[in-house]
Amino acid sequence: MPRPTLSEQLYTLENELLQADVRLSRDALNRMLSDDFIEFGISGLTYTKHDILERLPTEEPAERTISHFHADPLATDIVLNTFRVYNHGSDTYSLRSSIWKREGDTWRMTFHQGTRTDAFKPEEDT
Repeated sequence: MPRPTLSEQLYTLENELLQADVRLSRDALNRMLSDDFIEFGISGLTYTKHDILERLPTEEPAERTISHFHADPLATDIVLNTFRVYNHGSDTYSLRSSIWKREGDTWRMTFHQGTRTDAFKPEEDT
């Protein structure tokens, strides 16, 4: 079986972060987020890794789907991901961007931003 491409690896990681079992696990989140992680949330608030480890495991998870995923290497061990997310529970869309950096043999998210949008229709979400 061929080794996954960089884009496939990072898509898998982004998708894992949307899954309930990961979002509810401080250990899983701790492994996936860099110690210097920062997020500009859909709410307009800024979150650190500590904030995420405290907040996400207490939230009610919702089914989310990624589309229009692109991974753009910025340097040898740094990649910018851009994509859309559909939140099935709230019937809302958001534009997402995240920066992942390789730390040793592991990719960890160091930055994330979500922006709610009504700028596209569901039939465009492929």
